[in-house]
Amino acid sequence: MSSLESSICLVAQAIHQDEAKNYEEAARCYRYAIIGFKDAADNQKLSLKVRDAILRKCAISEERLKKIDRYLLSKADLRSIFKNCTDSHKNLQNNERSFEIHGIVNEGDRR
Repeated sequence: MSSLESSICLVAQAIHQDEAKNYEEAARCYRYAIIGFKDAADNQKLSLKVRDAILRKCAISEERLKKIDRYLLSKADLRSIFKNCTDSHKNLQNNERSFEIHGIVNEGDRR
């Protein structure tokens, strides 16, 4: 199966998953379809008309993927990511203080 044929199948699956409100799977299918469409447009000897049709389908898929990604991001629970970031930052600050207390930090390294 060519990348173009695979991409067409993936878009059909993405639309099906999208309609079923399974947005994570729809996004995954759209992503792979877009890669395949771009590969087909770049690597195959196609007429300009066919290449333009592929790129239009790719653009439509990219627009829908952006909307799904925004929706998924708005629903995502990012608290654990932010907690990990703040914990890491606190650990770095504690390490810097420990180094300063033990005289490990050079004068030029201080902020």
